[in-house]
Amino acid sequence: EWKENIIEAWLDHVKEIICNGNEKVYEYILCWFANILQHPSAKNETALIIIGKQGTGKNTFFTDILCKLLEGYSNPNMTNLENICGKFNSSIENMKLIVCNELQSIDTTKVLNSDALKSLITDKVRVVERKYKDQRVCENVANFIMVSSNAVPMKLESSDRRYVVVRTSDSHMQDTEYFDDLAETLTPEFYNHLFSYFMTLDISKFNPRQIPHTEERQTLLEANKSV
Repeated sequence: EWKENIIEAWLDHVKEIICNGNEKVYEYILCWFANILQHPSAKNETALIIIGKQGTGKNTFFTDILCKLLEGYSNPNMTNLENICGKFNSSIENMKLIVCNELQSIDTTKVLNSDALKSLITDKVRVVERKYKDQRVCENVANFIMVSSNAVPMKLESSDRRYVVVRTSDSHMQDTEYFDDLAETLTPEFYNHLFSYFMTLDISKFNPRQIPHTEERQTLLEANKSV
């Protein structure tokens, strides 16, 4: 059982700030995460790309909270994609949610467009290799959220249906009072109710590959045409 008044402020934040008021994107993202939580081996085969200025609550009040609900099976702060796309990639094993932040440590564009990342998003099995250990095949249950403050964080091809692109709203950027109030609602009770909410969300009609087409996605496509 969950009570709306306990999780309402957070859901409002996701809808109005993270999804910039876009109802379709909001519903998609909630179902996208519920699918991961309700089905232990679920692989959505799509990644969320969240673009927004610093101080809009992309990590602390969104991705960190999702990762906490998957504690032990999530990485809230992957800053080097070599750890998952490179040769020694064991950090992906048993991970259901990986949040990639800023990704400035290597050539971001190259990696984000690499076939390695694309296959990580869609492939159900993965060869895992540790240093000085043999390779082995394991189930790949990782789902990805990319967070960036870069307006054009990656190249996007119009035929590629792997990426859902959203730009956060700036309406509460650096708004200390807003975020203090929101932080106060994040009690242990909040997490219990949010977990119940996601576990009981009806996702029977949800198809993760039917991605919402956003203005931001179109902007990325246009930006890449002009490069």
